[in-house]
Amino acid sequence: YQRLPTWHGWQELLSLVTLAVAGRGAVRPPPAELAGVAHTALRLPMPPMDVSATAIRRHLAGGGSALALAPAMVPAGVAGYIDRHPLYAARPA
Repeated sequence: YQRLPTWHGWQELLSLVTLAVAGRGAVRPPPAELAGVAHTALRLPMPPMDVSATAIRRHLAGGGSALALAPAMVPAGVAGYIDRHPLYAARPA
């Protein structure tokens, strides 16, 4: 949620969906860019988890297998799908 304004087309996305926001720690206010854009965001109540999507993508882009990640990071069914369809494989420059 904090980095959503860095996404391509994020303003259009906000006009189409209700966001579900799951935090990994302290509740932070939305970024200033989001404050000026009408949208709906629901905070999902869940315990903090020490999982970083960036770290997972970096692992996969480096050739690592999703199945090698801890089940708490990526459930087995999701890991199998990622490995069958190399979703985060490094792309040639």
